[in-house]
Amino acid sequence: MELYIRGAQPEDAQAIIDLLLKLQEESTTFEVIEHLDTVSPDQLANSLSEIQVSTDALMLVVVDEQDHLYGILTALPNQELTTEIGVAILNKVQGLGLGKALMETVLDWFFDFSSSQQLFLSVQVQNSRARHLYEKMNFKYIEDSNQKIVNAHGELVETIDMILEGK
Repeated sequence: MELYIRGAQPEDAQAIIDLLLKLQEESTTFEVIEHLDTVSPDQLANSLSEIQVSTDALMLVVVDEQDHLYGILTALPNQELTTEIGVAILNKVQGLGLGKALMETVLDWFFDFSSSQQLFLSVQVQNSRARHLYEKMNFKYIEDSNQKIVNAHGELVETIDMILEGK
């Protein structure tokens, strides 16, 4: 099976919702901010249309030849000139370098196209593979940003924020 990274399209809306639900079910390191049961495919499709022409937002998906989704990266503005990143890959395709490929793609977008000045993300302290990847990509820890959250499985976990300064 070959997997590809491409920009999310409005017609991907239902598949993205399904992917996010599955990721939330199987992962303890991935959190969805919005309640997925309140987002309709039409609402998401409209948002994806807006993202396609935006310089401060990006959504990438990992797909196979039949357009089945296996992973996602979101880069969405969370405050002026700062874009927040979220990355998630289905368990069955983790370890194939997809997270790294998604991050490399978003960094290319950030430096070459985005109007954002910073990339921001939160990572669970226990997620050493992700932290190592972000460190290699020059993200820096934000001092005193550690906080405790309850993950999708009801467990209390510690997170830390990281930032990449841009242009």
